[in-house]
Amino acid sequence: IATDIAETLSENSPALAEKYYTKLLDMKGDNLTKEDMVTFNRLGIAMRKQGKWSEAIDNYKKALTVVPEDTRVLYNMGLAHADGQQFKAAVNCYDQALRVDPSFSKTAAVVAFNMAYAFYMTKDVDSAKHFLSVALEVDPAHASSRKLLERLNAS
Repeated sequence: IATDIAETLSENSPALAEKYYTKLLDMKGDNLTKEDMVTFNRLGIAMRKQGKWSEAIDNYKKALTVVPEDTRVLYNMGLAHADGQQFKAAVNCYDQALRVDPSFSKTAAVVAFNMAYAFYMTKDVDSAKHFLSVALEVDPAHASSRKLLERLNAS
C-alpha cells in the first residue's frame, strides 16, 4: 500500500512521496535486496525533484552497497551529480554504468543526451559528440541533442 501511495504522490508531491519511499526502505532494515533498487531510484528522483541532489547522491550510494553495479542507480546518481554541477563526478558515474553495460546509453535518447551534456561540461567534446550521435540514432528528432551537436560543430 505504501508503494502505491508513494507512486501516486511522486509527480505532484515529491516531498510526501519521499517520506513514503524512505519508510518503505526503513521497514526493510538490513534486509535490502536487488528488488529494492526500484525504491531507491524513485526515492532519489523524488529528492532531486525537490532540489535535494546531495541527499539523492547519499541515497544512491546506499543503494550501491546492496547492488554495486546497478546501472540505473549509477546513471541516476550521475544525474544527481549533474544537478549539483558536479560534472566530473557525473561522468564517473556514467563511465561506471557503461562498464557494466556498454549499451546503456542506447536505453533512450535522453539518457545518451544527459551523458553527452556531462561530457560537454567537462570539456570532453569527442565523448560528448559520441553520445549525441547515440541519442540521435535512438531518436533522430531529439531536439536537445541536435541543438548541442550544432553548438559543438560550430566551435
